[in-house]
Amino acid sequence: MPGKRREAYAQLFLASVRAQIVAPDRLTKTELRLWLLLATALEWGGAILISQRQMAGLLGITEGDVSRAMRTLLDAGLVLREHPARGSRWAYRLPTALIARMALSQLPGDALSNSSR
Repeated sequence: MPGKRREAYAQLFLASVRAQIVAPDRLTKTELRLWLLLATALEWGGAILISQRQMAGLLGITEGDVSRAMRTLLDAGLVLREHPARGSRWAYRLPTALIARMALSQLPGDALSNSSR
C-alpha cells in the first residue's frame, strides 16, 4: 500500500465554479489563467502569499496585465482583497464558496449552501 499523500489539496465547489466562472463566459484567457494560478497558490486557511510580480513571472505576462486581470477578478467577486492588520500590502483570498483549503468544519455555513446552487 502506498504511503500517505503529502501533496497540497484544495476543495473546489464544482457547481459554484461552473455557475460563477465557466458558464458566464466573461473572462479572458489571462484572467482564467490568473484565477487558476491563485487557486494553486492557496495556502491553508485561504491566504494567497505570492506577489503580483511573482504572478507575472509564473504566467509569463507583464505586471500591468496581472493588475488588469486582478481588477476584473476583484470586480467579479472571484478574488477578495483585504487590508492586512500590519503592513501596507493588500492580502488576497479566494471566496470559500468557490474553493477552500481548510477543513470542511472550518467553512462558513453559507459556503457549503452556496456550493449546491
